[in-house]
Amino acid sequence: MAFSPEERRVINAAANRAASKAVKDTLTMLGIDTSSPAAVVEFQQDIAFMRRTRMWSGARNSKLALALLGLAITAIGGVVVTYIRKLMGW
Repeated sequence: MAFSPEERRVINAAANRAASKAVKDTLTMLGIDTSSPAAVVEFQQDIAFMRRTRMWSGARNSKLALALLGLAITAIGGVVVTYIRKLMGW
């Protein structure tokens, strides 16, 4: 079924109003004042901060794991060297 140009215009306008209202309602539920551009910018900065924190945390965790692995290898090496010295009587 084909719509006339007028019907398409009415449907598009209604869809745009519904989408706009849904977005505003969702942002309002999240505590963002959609009438204030400053509040929206502050929310964007908060999201960017959370992303940077998550990325930093992930990098820190992998560095910590690498350091712990190095420590474990060093400890095992020390035990092996001590055992060999004991066997050789050094």
